[in-house]
Amino acid sequence: MRTTWFRRLIALTGTGTHTAANGDTWDWTSEGVVIVPLDASFMPLPPPYAFHSTWEVVGGTGRFAGMTGHGTGEGFSYADGTTSRIDSGIVSTVGSNKKK
Repeated sequence: MRTTWFRRLIALTGTGTHTAANGDTWDWTSEGVVIVPLDASFMPLPPPYAFHSTWEVVGGTGRFAGMTGHGTGEGFSYADGTTSRIDSGIVSTVGSNKKK
C-alpha cells in the first residue's frame, strides 16, 4: 500500500515591535505560509507545523530611527503555542552611530 501525504498551506501575516532596554524600538511586518500535513482522510496531523516567512523592517525610534532591513524566517509551530525559528537577513541603521 502506498502512503500519499497531503498538505494544506495556510497564509500567515504578522506585525510587531521589538523594544530595547532603553525604550528604543523597531517595527516589522511579515508574511508567509504554515504547512499543515494531512492524513489520507484530509484531516490535519498533530503539530509541529513547519512555516516559512519573509519579514521587513518598517520603522524605528531612537537608535533604530531610519533602520531598514528584510529577510526570511523558517521554523516550527508547536501545540503549546510556542515556536522555534531561524531568521536570516540584512538590517542597517544609521542611529547606532549617533553621538549623544
